[in-house]
Amino acid sequence: MRLALLLALLVPAPGLAQDGEAQEGEAQEGEAQEGEAQRLLAIVRERGDDTPDKVFESLGKLGDQRALAALERAARHVSTPWSLQRVYEAFRHFEEPLRAEAVVFLAGVAEDGERLHKIGAVRGLVAIGGAAKRNLAEVAAESEVDTCRQIAVGALLSELRVRRRPADLELILAHYRYPISGPRTACVRALRAFDNAACLAVFRAALLDSELASQTRTMIIDALEEMPGEAVDELLVRALEIEAKAKVDVDVDAVRLAAIEALGERGYRGHVLALERLERQGSDAVARAAFVAQSSARADDERWLRRMLRTARSKEPQWRSAAATVLARSSAPRAHETLFELASDEASSVRSSAIAGLAGLRTKSSVGALVERMQAEEGYLRGAARQVLVRLTGVDHGLSPARWRDWWDSEGAGFVLPTRAEALAAHLERERVRGGRTTKSTTFFGVTIEETAVCFVLDVSSSMAERSAGGATRLELVERELARSLERYATGDLFNLILFESSARVWRDRLVPMTEDERVRALRHVARQNPRGETALYDGLVAALEDPRVESLVVLSDGAPTAGSVREPERIVKDVLGRASKRGVRIHCVSIARESALLAQLARGTGGDYHSVE
Repeated sequence: MRLALLLALLVPAPGLAQDGEAQEGEAQEGEAQEGEAQRLLAIVRERGDDTPDKVFESLGKLGDQRALAALERAARHVSTPWSLQRVYEAFRHFEEPLRAEAVVFLAGVAEDGERLHKIGAVRGLVAIGGAAKRNLAEVAAESEVDTCRQIAVGALLSELRVRRRPADLELILAHYRYPISGPRTACVRALRAFDNAACLAVFRAALLDSELASQTRTMIIDALEEMPGEAVDELLVRALEIEAKAKVDVDVDAVRLAAIEALGERGYRGHVLALERLERQGSDAVARAAFVAQSSARADDERWLRRMLRTARSKEPQWRSAAATVLARSSAPRAHETLFELASDEASSVRSSAIAGLAGLRTKSSVGALVERMQAEEGYLRGAARQVLVRLTGVDHGLSPARWRDWWDSEGAGFVLPTRAEALAAHLERERVRGGRTTKSTTFFGVTIEETAVCFVLDVSSSMAERSAGGATRLELVERELARSLERYATGDLFNLILFESSARVWRDRLVPMTEDERVRALRHVARQNPRGETALYDGLVAALEDPRVESLVVLSDGAPTAGSVREPERIVKDVLGRASKRGVRIHCVSIARESALLAQLARGTGGDYHSVE
């Protein structure tokens, strides 16, 4: 009996043995996890801001109390914005109940931490999402750090637009800033939801606020463009009349140009007097836009026609270009005759506008004139004439002037111009037969590049070190897009790079043929750049235009010109358009993180494309 009892005490029952083994296994696993958490924390202590992102992610994915404590301590050993963002975003991996603890910790840092830690902690709350919405609302309403409020408002945008309250609209207008808050397009879509009378009063006050940032006002205008009602028309007309205030950095031209475009898209005709005032008092760019906008209401007025014909004889190519756009909207034979003459103008920017205008006439005479332009033009203008011919005729003879001439000589007399729908159907059928293949080209941030001698003019000033909503710097985004663009750039075609900050730096003395080695060297050159200095845009443009072989510039910048030999936007536009027109050079422009009326003017004035990216 005693022996049996002793054996029972010494040898556990099978169930007890299993429980003991399980507990021992859990203890060993806990010790292993604690060891892994400490190992990862040691890496952070040793390497600081050089810690690989995967270390922070691994700590978060461990997901237990030890990892949470280690990650909290890890935040003390980093200091750069990027490292802080990564360590705080790693808290998103914790599940309940530790997720609640993570939210409390991040909210505490967002309220009481140092500035960069506050910003990182708010990004961590955004990464967690739903469980942190209440905390983000508190940040948006109360934080003393503008960047924190901007990040929080961006994360709350969907909730704010659903409620459609004036107070929510005021919060968005006060603190949504792209790219910090998110994409510009997301904000415009949200603003369109605030279409009630109370919110319209908020829009009015904001548009007329002389200190409100121009990017916010242009977003308001884009949103109002699709809202119905006479009250919206009146508000957009008021936006034409805003004035610049001293010591306030507001791009009045950008706001006025956006309002002119919005009213035109709405088909509004009651703002002719306001447009006349802008012609007299606005900058050159605004005056020309106001002139063009009046044509919708005055196209067939005899006095207006006489004025258009006088403008077509202006000494300034920018005004002749504007006249070409306006003449295309008139039904008067004299207007059409003058438009045909402008298609042979000495300035390429004028010819570009005239060629585009010929598409609107939709006459056989236009087809004949465009076939003539195919014979006379080279580079991008020949391509532009071909595109208009395809839209008008429904046939496509490529970029060969001889093929277009032979076709027109043989079939022109009996040719019947198809409708727009018929021409489009023919184009779609050709694309189907070709299997979707199109003319070989590349793109850069949405800008299509068809020229074969291109110079990329890229901003590498200090502001290009700022980070986008996705975490990458603006220059890193440019590097990625340039790599993708050059990958498709045809071998043998010519290219070059000019990088500008406080001065312009040329990569090669002249355009060089694209090879695999040159492609790699170009990308390495950009990757080695350290954003610094100010923005000498003019010097970069002039350096690119000095190469006699260049056909096209692809220009990217994120700011207004603040350095270089010329800084005034109007002087830059006038000088650069003059140089480009003499050479027939097309300028494509991309503005990153902000709208740029300057870049838009350079693109429009040379027949190039303009894109704005967040």
